[in-house]
Amino acid sequence: MPYGARAWASLERQASAVSAAFSEGPEPFPWDFVLAVTVDSTVDGLLLGVSLVAGEKAGVVMAVALAFEMFFLALTLAATLRAQPWRISIPAQLMMPAVLVLSAAVGCFAAGKLAANPTVFLGILSFGTAALLYLVAEELLLEAHHGGQPHHWYIDQFFFFGYLSVLLLDKL
Repeated sequence: MPYGARAWASLERQASAVSAAFSEGPEPFPWDFVLAVTVDSTVDGLLLGVSLVAGEKAGVVMAVALAFEMFFLALTLAATLRAQPWRISIPAQLMMPAVLVLSAAVGCFAAGKLAANPTVFLGILSFGTAALLYLVAEELLLEAHHGGQPHHWYIDQFFFFGYLSVLLLDKL
């Protein structure tokens, strides 16, 4: 093999070794995902606290629904943090339930104080319900149609009509 070909082969081996060394380094910490999980836990906890003050039945339904959501969110967070060192990933994973419980306590306290003013209390419940409905109708349903199927406006209307029907039937 001529000298130039050997030198070129040596440079290629060195370049691939350097490239492999950089690609095998630790993955960066997913701060954006952990922040999103923390914000979600905070809002869910506040909504749970307000629901518990609104009524026992509403609180139980919300707690069961949030338990399912938080279970899958915790699995996703644990899978995302799997490549991180345990001294960083364990506190990040324990932060989610702690934030949920603390924000639920804050939501109970604030809703208890606002229960004296029914108009404000109803406004807070309405805002929380509308936020959840918007999330389902505008974000999750659109994501479900992401596979190339078009999203039709009337699907959202049927969703809201169904929700309104349940509310009106409950009043009968």
